[in-house]
Amino acid sequence: HAQYVVSQTKTQMTNITYNRNGYRRHNRPGPANPIKVFSFIAVLLWPVIYFFITSNNAGVRVASVRHDNSGARTKLAFVLHHDASDNNNNFLIQAVQSILDTTKNDEFGETMVILPVLDGAKEDENLHATKGLAQQLREMGDHDDVIIQPLIHHDKPIGVTRTRLMATEYLSTMAKEMNINPADICLVLVRDDVVLQSHWTEPVLEALHLYSATMANPDALNASRLSNIASFAVQFPDSDHLGMNVEYNLALDPQWKQQGDKTKLVLSAGLAGAASAMRFRTFLDLVVQDQMLYSASSADLNMALNVWLCGDGVDVVSDARALLLRSPASSNHNDTTNTKNGNGSVTDFEAGRIAGTWMTDGPYSAMLFHARSSASSSSSSRALYMQSVMEDVMERRRYQDDADRCRSFDHFIDHINASPDWANIAMQLEELEDNEKTERTDENVTQKNVKAIKRYTDATDENGNLGFVYNEKWLRNEPSISDKMKCPQTTHKRMLTEKVQLAKPSPKAPKIFCVVYTIEKAHHKIPGITSTWGPKCDGFLVASTKTVTEPGIHTVNIVHEGPEEYNNIWQKVRSIWRYVYENYFDEYDYFHIGGDDLFLIPENLKYYLESHEITSITDKQPLFMGRRFAEQGNTKRIFNSGGSGYTMNKLAMELLATQMYERDDRLCAPKAHTFAEDVMVASCFRVNKIFPYDTRDEFGSERYMPFMPGHHLTYQAPKNPGNDWYMNYMGPFDLKFGLDHCSKYSVAFHYVQPDDMRLFYGMMHGLCQ
Repeated sequence: HAQYVVSQTKTQMTNITYNRNGYRRHNRPGPANPIKVFSFIAVLLWPVIYFFITSNNAGVRVASVRHDNSGARTKLAFVLHHDASDNNNNFLIQAVQSILDTTKNDEFGETMVILPVLDGAKEDENLHATKGLAQQLREMGDHDDVIIQPLIHHDKPIGVTRTRLMATEYLSTMAKEMNINPADICLVLVRDDVVLQSHWTEPVLEALHLYSATMANPDALNASRLSNIASFAVQFPDSDHLGMNVEYNLALDPQWKQQGDKTKLVLSAGLAGAASAMRFRTFLDLVVQDQMLYSASSADLNMALNVWLCGDGVDVVSDARALLLRSPASSNHNDTTNTKNGNGSVTDFEAGRIAGTWMTDGPYSAMLFHARSSASSSSSSRALYMQSVMEDVMERRRYQDDADRCRSFDHFIDHINASPDWANIAMQLEELEDNEKTERTDENVTQKNVKAIKRYTDATDENGNLGFVYNEKWLRNEPSISDKMKCPQTTHKRMLTEKVQLAKPSPKAPKIFCVVYTIEKAHHKIPGITSTWGPKCDGFLVASTKTVTEPGIHTVNIVHEGPEEYNNIWQKVRSIWRYVYENYFDEYDYFHIGGDDLFLIPENLKYYLESHEITSITDKQPLFMGRRFAEQGNTKRIFNSGGSGYTMNKLAMELLATQMYERDDRLCAPKAHTFAEDVMVASCFRVNKIFPYDTRDEFGSERYMPFMPGHHLTYQAPKNPGNDWYMNYMGPFDLKFGLDHCSKYSVAFHYVQPDDMRLFYGMMHGLCQ
């Protein structure tokens, strides 16, 4: 579990522990062995003790500044997100020091709370350095008027939105302990590479109280009571100019931009983002807090849309200045391959989620996706990927019920960002749609000079003669089953109808070559495959112990070293891959292999392979994709389980096929006899510095399943996970349970017999009566 390590502060707050999803498990542990009478007396005397402490000004006072003539005092609290893997800690130190320097003003009072969140401190890498940084930060506030409490989040980073939510929960607990009304807290969110430059408290608090939650349309906004946000004016390195003009960028890339002669600076997020202040109650009441928004840019953009559409909007305060220590990144919309991008640009994944929340009506989402992808060579796949993310958010309706109570995005365009660029983008989109109506040519198959491939393998025909080349296209024109069937109400059906769905890959989806291995006495299983998912593959091959050409059963015997037996599957698979490489490599983009109890969903596999996540890297690195297992729990020996099969791109396929036969050092075990072909394949990749790719979707759900659908629905971790081989192998990978285990667009299941093969296919394709 992820855990915030919260050391004892001057407020005597105890540790708060979180699970990976950020929900608090417990508050304060009691004493190990309490004395009941003493505890009872302490409880009775606590009000008296508290009175003497507060009346004598002992202990710690939370920072307070007077903001009006009524005598009310606003307590200042700061939250900074810092990637613990970033070796440049000097920026964070400077940011915290600037808070101390610019907030000290006798007129307003001096104490404050600063919560730097050190995100992603891995136990085996940088935990020691992170703890040292935390201690250095604590010492900066080692006097009565400042609390600096670093919060350390272990394991992989969870991003800006989730760390902000965790820090504010901690702040809420602290306020409750000290009997402070949350309405009296001013929350300031500061980037870790920003230096506050001016004494900003008076103008910022004045801006926050100019609009006392006045609603422009109270009937439409009766569920929201958001005040405004005061955004600090940004000053750039080596520049005297302040960015004051707030605009909304069509491509949803809230980077600071310089235009023309650099005299005009545009804040494209609708929120400056370097430092933003708001009432604590405003942050807690934000209508949408999407925890999947990882970067500061996307989190700030979502926050801006919250207050523009559901509250009083954003005010950039010219007298509150913040200097960026890093030069602002240029707007590179092609650099959006990850779902996680730190302080940088909004990724395609984040853009899709924001569109699915705020841009559900009208043409704006399509315009957005076109604007982001138009300059990219993979524009079609990027747009499709963002569209799929958006549709997933809308189908789950996680945020729509709340966001629907706010103003529509039309209001934003008409009254806040009335830019003529929207019309220009609309015209470009119409032209694009007209062009896509023309007949598509197959651009994946190109004529090129291919180097001669040395042949190591051979196959026999039905008479046992060598030199046989299998026709991998025989199944293309064979129809899959289409008759209606009875589908019993089982856990399998529930998983395949309530969670797993059939994707619709584009006509330009990559070509996949599917391989099934079997033996002659199991040939009766093959029609269950060739009548269901097999025809969906572009190329299809069944490797067996005997070459057979019968209706529904076309198999080929590929010669391999050693006997034909279970304990020699490695040699069988080794020869299969080399045979495929020698005969079919040039015509296909991806290659998938599994046994005769594999249920593959080629439509979902193609949909995944044409996503921007994959298309953006497939030409740059070998991809070895499947369900990752840690052998005996050993994270240094991770392999893709052979049950659901594994998928390789061309780079990985060529590397494997050549390394298994052409390495002189024999590190790919050319003579080994073993059933563990999946472990052996991973070992061969490992010696070539290629490791199994993480194929989980954006929600952490798996795409490749080692069991049948219903088994994943009902499986729960045992009380003693160490006695369960599956938990042992999956331990390092944050296993999810129930409907959350399988991805919406799952790719494969295992242990599926012929009757279930047809049944599952019918469930996926709407054939149930």
